[in-house]
Amino acid sequence: MNKIKINSLSKNFFTLRRGKVNALKNINLEIEPGSFFVLLGPSGCGKSTLLNIIAGIEKPSFGEIYFNEKPVVSGDNKIFIPPKERDVAMVFQSYALYPHMTVFENIAFPLKISKLNKDEIKRKVYEASEILELKNLLEAKPKELSGGQRQRVALGRAIVRNPSVLLLDEPLSNLDAMLRINMRSELKSLQRKLNITTIYVTHDQTEALSLGDKIAVIKDGEVQQIGNPDQIYEDPRNLFIAKFLGSPPINIFEEQFFEYISNKTDITKNRTNFIAGIRPEQIKITEKDKGRFNAKIKMISSLGSEKLAYLSAVNTDFVAKVSPEAILDENIEIGISFLKENVFVFEKSSGKRID
Repeated sequence: MNKIKINSLSKNFFTLRRGKVNALKNINLEIEPGSFFVLLGPSGCGKSTLLNIIAGIEKPSFGEIYFNEKPVVSGDNKIFIPPKERDVAMVFQSYALYPHMTVFENIAFPLKISKLNKDEIKRKVYEASEILELKNLLEAKPKELSGGQRQRVALGRAIVRNPSVLLLDEPLSNLDAMLRINMRSELKSLQRKLNITTIYVTHDQTEALSLGDKIAVIKDGEVQQIGNPDQIYEDPRNLFIAKFLGSPPINIFEEQFFEYISNKTDITKNRTNFIAGIRPEQIKITEKDKGRFNAKIKMISSLGSEKLAYLSAVNTDFVAKVSPEAILDENIEIGISFLKENVFVFEKSSGKRID
């Protein structure tokens, strides 16, 4: 296991179309040994670039990376440890399996490159196949496997060397919805069993919240917030994070609602400078005229275990999560209730949370 420390890391490059690009800006992270650490952000935010730099596939423009206090990258000290010496294994979004090789041969490939003897290779491949439930598929070719089985083979090839760090770059993106759910639980269980320091890149907030011991939310090459899943969801530092996490997304209310929302006099007086956010599960539906304000039900959508009520008030549309037992009719007026402590208030200009 490795503890990973990243200090003041930046990555700049130049393209003809965009000119100078600041892909990463002053990244500072500490990843504890044996933890499952998630880099979460939208496409193009720099998370895969950061993963590639940790792996040694790319070099940073500035900054340092330490594995257990040993520098693997340091611009100031002119240190760059090549990928093969970092004891890192990586799994990509595409499975990248060799189609002409069997499952056994695909998993064994890195061991053959390392010139281990045949008995040791066989032992390690069988150990990995046992963990990943591939033992009955070792003679199959990739074309005979399902998407989930191929992903497990790619994982087997990564873990067979017992690396100190496992890097996963959106490994579940190509799987269908049900298989992704199953693979998430398998991944978490596998990581716990192997106790490997793991860094996982995703744009999927559900994956991040279900897998991560800690999450770093990244936007435009900058870390917005670091914390455990509950902290990131329940205590977002800014509007971007509040919007990015949550399904359905957080409801946004403009100035016309502030008399119902905030206890702070300065916010109520300067309401044009602020916006408020309330998560759908925090909104309660009551009888008309018995809540903070009234709203009209536009549509009811059932999700089985819960219902979504699509509402409208003062030219603003928003959503409430309600119990599946709730009896609601469309096109009627109801009351809206919520606790003020469940309301987030953000500066309009910066998106910074202030309440």
